Amino acid sequence: MALTIFHDDLCPICRTEMMQMYRQHAEQMNLIAISTQADILAAHDIKLEDALTLMHVIDEQGKLHIGMEAIRVMYRRLGKPKTAWFTSLPLLRNFFDVAYPVFARHRYRMPVWLLGLNVKDIKDVCQDGYCELSVQQKAAQIRKQDHENL
Repeated sequence: MALTIFHDDLCPICRTEMMQMYRQHAEQMNLIAISTQADILAAHDIKLEDALTLMHVIDEQGKLHIGMEAIRVMYRRLGKPKTAWFTSLPLLRNFFDVAYPVFARHRYRMPVWLLGLNVKDIKDVCQDGYCELSVQQKAAQIRKQDHENL
């Protein structure tokens, strides 16, 4: 059984990371793009704003993992066990558990060059090298698009 990974496909950071993992581990992951499949979130009682803020992963046993723990589960299963182990070390675990939500909430304001992303690949969702849509703005856009598609 594959991991179900809900990712913000409009976020250049998230999209880049997930596409790299998907190319290597497609058979082990059920990748859900939340901008186009928000109905699947609702089926799992996950709020759109929550999914846009923190990573959500459902493991093979059906357990929902959120935030840094979701990332650890994903990395353990999809070829990055050393990263999962490192972020789980006793002193570092607390740091990453606190730092990840801060990073996740502000990822749209970060300059893409700082993140090592190729700007030409993400210019469709970023202006002037920054991706500044707030979670609320993004959720509103997704809901509007879903409504128009009905």
